[in-house]
Amino acid sequence: MDQLTPTTRTTLGFSIRFQLAAGLGEDGALELWDDFVAGPLGGRGLTCHAAGEQTNDLARLLYRPNANATEDDRRAVREWARRRGEIANYDIGPLTNLGSPPPNASITS
Repeated sequence: MDQLTPTTRTTLGFSIRFQLAAGLGEDGALELWDDFVAGPLGGRGLTCHAAGEQTNDLARLLYRPNANATEDDRRAVREWARRRGEIANYDIGPLTNLGSPPPNASITS
């Protein structure tokens, strides 16, 4: 009888951290988030999971369900962030092995 060996799927993803510009109100932050979800996140088939937040920072782990994030994904997110005046500072982490993505992670985390 053949035994099936379970396979462990790993996922490559990367972290992002945005520091919002001083004085950006709630409406501006929500508009920025909506644009992020519709643009580089949704447009590239990425999803995200909260990665801890600090006072004025928004931090997420980005990955692609059932596939790996790529350097092109990182570049697209970096380019999007660079063009946004609502973002005072940002950091795009390197591609990293995230292991298995959280089963209930969603873009609204």
